[in-house]
Amino acid sequence: MGIKEHRSRKNPFVLTQIAMLRDPDIQELSANAFRLWIYLRAAFNPQKEECFNIASGKKQVYLPFSTIQRIKGLKSPHTVIKAIRELTEGQFIELTERGRGNGSRNAYTFVGKYAEYPGEWKYNK
Repeated sequence: MGIKEHRSRKNPFVLTQIAMLRDPDIQELSANAFRLWIYLRAAFNPQKEECFNIASGKKQVYLPFSTIQRIKGLKSPHTVIKAIRELTEGQFIELTERGRGNGSRNAYTFVGKYAEYPGEWKYNK
């Protein structure tokens, strides 16, 4: 990717808190689980209406299993399932909607002490 393409991207980084990176619970995550958590954060956009589930009242992010498998290091379905399980058991995410296969997408909600998106207050109406 050239410099022009990189600079033209709207948000070329994932906003996170330094305190989160220093948290022992985060540091105990496997590299694959942490990588998946970062990609889920990158896919979350509080400006999109689809990120708000009216029925549950929760903010969520949609990410198809096939997209997760394109993340470097998460190619194997077993590895992806293991990373999702680690994040759910560690109470970092919650599976709020399960896809029905064939490229459908799951919905995840961020839970726990880092559930709120840093700077999210700017987007609330």
